[in-house]
Amino acid sequence: ATHEPPDSCAFAESFKGAAVKSVGLAEEYAAQAAALGVECLDANACTCIPDPVLFGGDGIHLSVDNCADIGTMVAAKVKDMF
Repeated sequence: ATHEPPDSCAFAESFKGAAVKSVGLAEEYAAQAAALGVECLDANACTCIPDPVLFGGDGIHLSVDNCADIGTMVAAKVKDMF
């Protein structure tokens, strides 16, 4: 799912419309990776930027938990590759 940054995000205005513009981007990256014969991971499949009102942060950058989620996903992918 795509979401706009919450209004509480200090940078929300500069990202307005980005969610709509990015629809299909993950699939395009996956197609390009497949064409090149390389692996591709979609971080949105395992995590999303937390709402700063509920969880702190700025609504744009990854949290510690986000990084752990992505690390777990990467580790599982690498394990599957070998």
